[in-house]
Amino acid sequence: LAGTVYAMSEKQFDAYEVKASDEAGEAAGAYLDEVGETDLAKLTTEQWIEFKKRLIFGFEKSLRRQFTTHEAPF
Repeated sequence: LAGTVYAMSEKQFDAYEVKASDEAGEAAGAYLDEVGETDLAKLTTEQWIEFKKRLIFGFEKSLRRQFTTHEAPF
């Protein structure tokens, strides 16, 4: 799997990253809906940490899923 990803062109990999960032953004946005706050400056420290986790880990999770299931990024 790593070899396949490594051999991808930048343009191909970018398509996967765009999809992953969209999915991660949706997950992080859903968290903001859960806590009822959209102003990031008003989040508590714990909420800020959770928001970042959902964004960063969501991005990673989406990339892993796309690559392991051979999912097209469109």
